[in-house]
Amino acid sequence: MAFPKFSQLLYERKWDEAKKMLDKINLHEVNIVNQTPLFDACALGAVDIAKEMIKRGADYRHVDFNNNTPLRVALRDLKAARELYYFISEWVISSDRVRTEIQQAIDFMLEDTRDKVRKALPILLENMVDAPTFKEALLKPSLPPEVYKVLGHSKELGRIKRWNRKKVWKLAEVLHLGINPPMPYKRREDKKKALDLALLLPTYSWVEAAQESLEKASSIEEAYKLAMENYGKKVLGIELAPIVENLEAHYSVHLVVNVLAWLPVLRYINPRYIRVFQAFFSLPPKLFQERRYEGSPIPFLEEWKENYKREIEIKSHPITIPKHLQARAMEYLPEITQPLTYDLYHRLKKRIDKVVAPQNPLLAYALRDFLEKVAPELLPGNKIIFEISDNLEMVFTQGNTPWIQTCLDPFHPENYKLGLLGISVNSAIRTAFLYDGKEVIGRRRLLVVRDKEGKIQILVDRYKGMAALQSVMDEELKKILERWKEKGYIDEYGERMEGTLMPPIRAPYYVDNPFNHHVGLFFPTPVDQR
Repeated sequence: MAFPKFSQLLYERKWDEAKKMLDKINLHEVNIVNQTPLFDACALGAVDIAKEMIKRGADYRHVDFNNNTPLRVALRDLKAARELYYFISEWVISSDRVRTEIQQAIDFMLEDTRDKVRKALPILLENMVDAPTFKEALLKPSLPPEVYKVLGHSKELGRIKRWNRKKVWKLAEVLHLGINPPMPYKRREDKKKALDLALLLPTYSWVEAAQESLEKASSIEEAYKLAMENYGKKVLGIELAPIVENLEAHYSVHLVVNVLAWLPVLRYINPRYIRVFQAFFSLPPKLFQERRYEGSPIPFLEEWKENYKREIEIKSHPITIPKHLQARAMEYLPEITQPLTYDLYHRLKKRIDKVVAPQNPLLAYALRDFLEKVAPELLPGNKIIFEISDNLEMVFTQGNTPWIQTCLDPFHPENYKLGLLGISVNSAIRTAFLYDGKEVIGRRRLLVVRDKEGKIQILVDRYKGMAALQSVMDEELKKILERWKEKGYIDEYGERMEGTLMPPIRAPYYVDNPFNHHVGLFFPTPVDQR
């Protein structure tokens, strides 16, 4: 019974008493989920106790039934995790130079705001061995030999204090997915292409299809085509190549990757709409638009189809965070004293969520509130563009940026993601965007609705994006909607509506604002699809 009592003392933060019990407990005893006492010490930030347990022989590589290890659960407290990880580097590595470089790598990965990168760090540390260089010590034991030849190359990750963040993300993906693609190539560049192909989509079904294609193909280009073919058959049961070729010819790689990542939703949530997907996504843009509005009974169809676009100037001046907030946040965000820039805003916003919020939620709220108010003044060039568009790339990706949480977010409910198809192909739905020339920073969807009396109305869906710019979006939309109202195209517009979406409704769509007293995913009926 010593293990449960030891755990209770840790939970009660009675660490001196818990430390006295180390002579009485079995360090290798496991509980109902296969966790040893070291798990509790690491998860609760009892670093001194965890260090002592490791010195006495506790296994920091032990895996529980949830595929966690003591070093992985330590990430709940980043400050404690850093101290523990430093200790592991001192415990394993004999060279002072290599140890220092590994500790620099620990700092770099812990300060990254992406969870996947942070969670990759304990995987590396668990496999770490004593070696003459930090890459041989930290990277080589965790990576397949061929992958190490790519990611372990001196030109790949860059200098240790200034690693390439995209390459670090690639390293994290390899570790989490267990990627080991065949690389029967002599040139390192070809090996890199093979690895990039396997990492095109962070899903096991794609990785499997890519690795199978690399085994059979004689070139990377042939492997890419084979992977698309295999993935299409496994995920959708259709020929995917014509669709991918069409998207690649007319849109960016960003859209292709997003569509491929979304396909399992279509296959496993509701496969009946696969034919709709095939019919539209294999069409070039002009034919896509013609097909989208074909058969639409919207009375003002030409005006509805028009792409409204306007450039808006935003006033700006140099901005620094108030000193009272700087003083409170310095221990979490050392860079907070710098003058605010667009890039610094992005970094601070992420780090506030990951570093400040878990430890000081009130301070995090105050910082977020200030940053949201000044954000528009930080935009590059001080100009933004307002546009109502049905461009497939803009609509499907919805502004998948730090400003907007979208259906493409991995934590969004899977069934809601099906609504992307309806938003893309239903003629009665369009989207208003705000963007800064590079990325979408705000959006609102517009839906043409007919009420019970036959009147035409516009449902204005919830605003998503940079909060301080909602008034800009609403002002621009109001000008257009009021003009439509004056000309008699619509009877009313608002954020709550009752009625039916104008047909044809070819696929499910998602609404955030109340529509017929309901929010969420709406499915078409047989009548709607005519």
